[in-house]
Amino acid sequence: PASRGAGSRRGEYLAVEPAATAQRATSDLAVLTSISKDTIKLIFDRFDLDGDGTLSLGELSSVMKVMAIRPPSDTAIRRLFNSMDVNEDNRVTLNEFSDWILDTGTASFKGVIEIVETTEGARTLAWCIQDMQRPPAVLDLEREVKLVEGADLRSEISQLDQKGFAAILCLSVATEPVRRVMEAVYMLLLPSTGLSSIHNLSPPEWPGLRSHLEDSTTLSRIHDLRARQRELSSRPMWGAYAAKTFFTVQAPDPDLIALEGDPSQPLSFERVLSASKAQFESTEEKNPVVLLYRWILALLGPDLLELARKRGQQSKGGGHGQAVNVETEQAGEPL
Repeated sequence: PASRGAGSRRGEYLAVEPAATAQRATSDLAVLTSISKDTIKLIFDRFDLDGDGTLSLGELSSVMKVMAIRPPSDTAIRRLFNSMDVNEDNRVTLNEFSDWILDTGTASFKGVIEIVETTEGARTLAWCIQDMQRPPAVLDLEREVKLVEGADLRSEISQLDQKGFAAILCLSVATEPVRRVMEAVYMLLLPSTGLSSIHNLSPPEWPGLRSHLEDSTTLSRIHDLRARQRELSSRPMWGAYAAKTFFTVQAPDPDLIALEGDPSQPLSFERVLSASKAQFESTEEKNPVVLLYRWILALLGPDLLELARKRGQQSKGGGHGQAVNVETEQAGEPL
């Protein structure tokens, strides 16, 4: 399962907040050398996905691509693995792993260690590894839109209070679906800030995203669903861009794939619900992330249906309501 996950879902990763205290931020090496052997063993065991007592390249790849702020390239992970594998037998033992952490370490690995040793990080990592091992599903855009048909979304979204919204923003780590939901919220709120163009727009990293959404007016703007719908109806390119960004897999640039990895998976109710349950240890569907996902569907419904229509035309005999999993449009095609 580790090798299978390592090559198929590189876009899967956690958004990570920097070290919380000044003491831990003073020196990367100081942070690494302060770790006890028991903690190193705990981290090693969590990396050892098949439980055989050693780490393979595939296991290291799977965890690094989940836990890193940016999914590292295969070349970077191979270099990291080789620096640990002293006897060059393509397996990393606990002793080699410990020696590497205490002797060398890297700044990029520091963030992984800080998260893996926490309960929240371990729980979220477990969800991400399971998700990586699932085969990607074909997203049915029409089915997603039907989830909110006939629903009183204004009443639903009013249930999102400051406490629930703050619970999301307090996360030090966020699974990919949770992070992507918040990126979509950020993007769909931008028209209300007076931004006139969406070209060359990229959501900030998790700490920056949280900072933007902590604005005191954010929640009230989310609650005003009709105003947001009017904004998008007057900016048709905006909704089309957001639908394409968050509900399709963009064809990667072959010149950048080695550096950036595979693109993120599309948002779907199933993955959002599963990920948010893991993050909040909640069994209720109406948790804050799911409420925000339904808000996104309400705003982008027409654009998603248009996207589904185009996919139906492109996939000859592909079946009603299906959407291809990989974006095939040329970069210059109008949205």
